[in-house]
Amino acid sequence: MLKDRRKIRPVVVSDALSDTMARIRNALSRKHKNTHVVRSRFVDAFLRVLQDEGYINGFEPYEGQPYLTKVHLKYVDGLATIAEMKRISTQGRRIYVGSQEVPKVRNGLGIAVLSTSAGVMSDAKAAQHKIGGELLCTVF
Repeated sequence: MLKDRRKIRPVVVSDALSDTMARIRNALSRKHKNTHVVRSRFVDAFLRVLQDEGYINGFEPYEGQPYLTKVHLKYVDGLATIAEMKRISTQGRRIYVGSQEVPKVRNGLGIAVLSTSAGVMSDAKAAQHKIGGELLCTVF
């Protein structure tokens, strides 16, 4: 009976993106194939950007846990495809950039992830659409 109660209890996180990034970094440092993150539309949009840019293999809802998402991590020749993830805009300090002010990450080798009026997207896609927004994080 107790086991079933744990199954449906929601996970409460104050900053879902920072929690997601920390869980991914920790799983990559331990060479895990998968990790579980708190499920939300915002986190799913962030993971979709990472998947589209080739940093993760994919993600899916975790079976039996409606509040979790299973992230499939990606490695190339035993090395993680994500070497560094830095949170730029935080809950206490929001950083907004215009379409011309989006920074290049490691001379274009990495990506910046933005939250725009058209959704969460990479710096290249934001430049293509000529829109700016909140600079969430950088990934290399």
